[in-house]
Formats: sequence, C-alpha cells, structure tokens
Amino acid sequence: MSIIALWLPILAAGVAVFVVSGILWMALPIHKPDIRMLPDQDAFDRAVSPLGLKPGLYMFPNCADAKAMKDESFQKRWAAGPWGTINVMGVQPNFARNLGLTFITFLVGSFLVAYLSTIALAPGSDGHTVFRFTFTTALLGYALGGLPNAFFLGTPTRFILTSTLDAALYALTTALVFMLLWPG
Repeated sequence: MSIIALWLPILAAGVAVFVVSGILWMALPIHKPDIRMLPDQDAFDRAVSPLGLKPGLYMFPNCADAKAMKDESFQKRWAAGPWGTINVMGVQPNFARNLGLTFITFLVGSFLVAYLSTIALAPGSDGHTVFRFTFTTALLGYALGGLPNAFFLGTPTRFILTSTLDAALYALTTALVFMLLWPG
C-alpha cells in the first residue's frame, strides 16, 4: 500500500493528537503541579543573570572531564549538592511558534506510524489489527523517545509519569483515528 493512501489518517491523527495535547496541558489540571515556581524569582535572577550564561543546557555540579571528576573539590561539591539542570533559551519563549512545532511533531509522528503501517498491514486489514499495530507504534514514539534524557537530566518522577500518560493517550488517539480511517 502507498503511504499516499493514508494521507487522511495522517492528517486527522496529527490534528486529533494536537487537540488532545491542548486539553491535557491547558484545560485539565493534570500538568499544573509538574512545573514549579521558584520561591524567590528576584533572588534567582540576581544570582544567575551576572553569570552571562549562553543558550544551552547546564548541569550542576559538573566538570570538564573524567580526570576532573576525581578532584577532591569536585567530589565535595558532588556529595553536597544541589544537583540539577538549567535550560537557558536563546530567545524569548514564543507560544505560537512552540504550538506550531508541536503540531508538526504530531504530524511527523502520524506520518511515521503510517509509514510503518504500510509495511506491516494491508488495505482492508481488520480494525483490531490496525488498532493494535498503530497503538504500539505510536506509543513507542511518544513514550520511549524522551525517557533516557529524562533519567539523565533529573526530570521529576511525576513529570515522567504524566508525560507517559500523555503518550498513552496520544497513541490511543492515533490508533483510533487510523482504525476508523483505514482504507478498505
């Protein structure tokens, strides 16, 4: 089967997952506790601004190489903490841009599910088979891709769990759309 035959499920799944994402992040309170406010924003600004950090992801404590990790002063900082990451953005956050990139990501995810489906499934496959295959494929993409970075960068467990729940709902949405619009 040609991937062109799946243009409608690709587009519909991308839109549907985008809507589900919006509901999860904006309408429901599920993610509200995931991102915390600093206890003293002004003190943080005064402490961090003079550092002149360039855009990038910073981990602390950190050191230049494996040799420096053995240094006694680094070992003391490592044992004492605090431990964390700071992501310094290069530009002011742009909600519209981020929504656009998120939508494109969901379309690409739907396209990849469709591509794998053209390899594994035939036109007219029964709905249960289409659902199982597309759900599993979408879940792999939405749930597992970010986990290694989440573990290494210290993402809070609650955020990992709510993101995994999001991924399962995105996969469910994708699978339902593909099952309903699968070419006969």
